[in-house]
Amino acid sequence: GLGSSAAAVVAGIAAARALVADPAALDDAAVLQLATEFEGHPDNAAPAIYGGATIAWTSTVEGREGAHAVRLDVHPDIEATVLVPSTRLATSRARGVLPETVPHADAALNAGRSALLVDALTRSPQHLFEATEDRLHQEYRAGVMTASWELVRALRLDGLAATISGAGPTVLLLGRAQEREHADGVLRELLEGSDLWRAYRPGIDLEGVRSERVVGSAGLSARLR
Repeated sequence: GLGSSAAAVVAGIAAARALVADPAALDDAAVLQLATEFEGHPDNAAPAIYGGATIAWTSTVEGREGAHAVRLDVHPDIEATVLVPSTRLATSRARGVLPETVPHADAALNAGRSALLVDALTRSPQHLFEATEDRLHQEYRAGVMTASWELVRALRLDGLAATISGAGPTVLLLGRAQEREHADGVLRELLEGSDLWRAYRPGIDLEGVRSERVVGSAGLSARLR
């Protein structure tokens, strides 16, 4: 649930861009299109390219599907904590348990929450808890990531904006810096004595992929960050 496959694809394309004669010829929009063709999901590739929070979509013009994204400036008070379990789960399995159809009421709720999340991430982080409510995938996947689902439910019972990260099984916790002490206390209580979880607070990258051309004795190489 950390987007590693998309990040690896973006890293490869960015390295190639840094080595061509005119890197500007392969702009971020072109990198997004290439990464989507390789990996299949613009919503995974876009944040690795642009940093911050992104909204991605595809559209078909003259029979060709194009990938697009816009970048959002994340509110400076927001912090992210990732809780990574020692167990793994194949993305194909996590996707395979999703139903073909969902109740209209659940779809409507998620559409509203998605809109609210944009505001919560950019202007009103006090709404993160409500904005991260989900009815489209988490409960359906509970059976293949029981520990992750139970942790999300326990964190939300304490008023913390916890969600399954991507397809899981990593858990993502979003909150404001002033709530950190409360969040840390809840995590200590829930995870004490458990060797299943590792917690990280990596910061939110606001720049996206960066590369520099390095010329040394072995010739030209690209350094990525």
